[in-house]
Amino acid sequence: MARYQEIPKDTPVVLYCRTGNRSWQAAAWLSAQGYKVYNLEGGIVRWYRLGLPVDTTPVEVSYAATPFKEVGPLEAQGLLEEAYVVDVREAWEYQGGHIPKAANIPLSELPKDRPILLVCNSGNRSGVAAEFLVQQGFSGERVYNLEGGTYAWVGAGLPVER
Repeated sequence: MARYQEIPKDTPVVLYCRTGNRSWQAAAWLSAQGYKVYNLEGGIVRWYRLGLPVDTTPVEVSYAATPFKEVGPLEAQGLLEEAYVVDVREAWEYQGGHIPKAANIPLSELPKDRPILLVCNSGNRSGVAAEFLVQQGFSGERVYNLEGGTYAWVGAGLPVER
C-alpha cells in the first residue's frame, strides 16, 4: 500500500487478485481513505471460469490446470446441504466463527462418497488441502475450495456459527 497515493481519487478503480480476498481487503482500506473502489468478486479465477477474456497465456494455463473446483461464497452456500464442509483452520480460529455445518477435523477422516467443501480464512490453506485431497484419490470434480475463505463469506453477508 506504499504507493496508494498514486491512485487518482476522482477515478473509479477495480481491484482484483486470484480469489478476490486480498483485493477485497485492499478495497475496504482504500474506500476508507476516500477512494471509489470496486472489487472483482471471486477474483481472476471466477473471471476466467466465466469464460471472460484473460490476456496472458500463463494465467489461463495455470487456472485450467487446477485439479479441484473454486467457488465463491454464494456458490458455496448452495453446496451446504450436499457437501461435507471442512474448516481447515486451527481450532482456535474455527472457534472464533465458522461456516454453518463446518467440521474442524483431520483430512484423513473425510468421506469419499460426497462432495467436500474446504474453507480457511482466505482460501489459501484450503486450496492446499484441496490439492492434497485430489492427490489422495478424491475426485477433483467433488472437491471445492471457497475462494476468499471466511473473509469472503462474511463479506458477502452470510452467517457464521460460534
